[in-house]
Amino acid sequence: MRQRFDRYVPIARARPDLPAWLDAVVARTVAVKPRARFGDAIEFAHELEAGSRRAPPPALRGPPFYERDPLLVWKLA
Repeated sequence: MRQRFDRYVPIARARPDLPAWLDAVVARTVAVKPRARFGDAIEFAHELEAGSRRAPPPALRGPPFYERDPLLVWKLA
């Protein structure tokens, strides 16, 4: 079979705010060579979960929601 898609374009090009580990996981997911890809969905899910435990994205750093707007927290509760 011939390759149906062009070369992989890093997602950081379209979304520079995304973490580098996510770009690496996606690149491995769409690799051309089967040996370079994940073995199964469980391995893929494990990498996503492990990556999400790393440093949070810069947009999520800062004071907790309760400290920013305690009144809204109590309204929602």
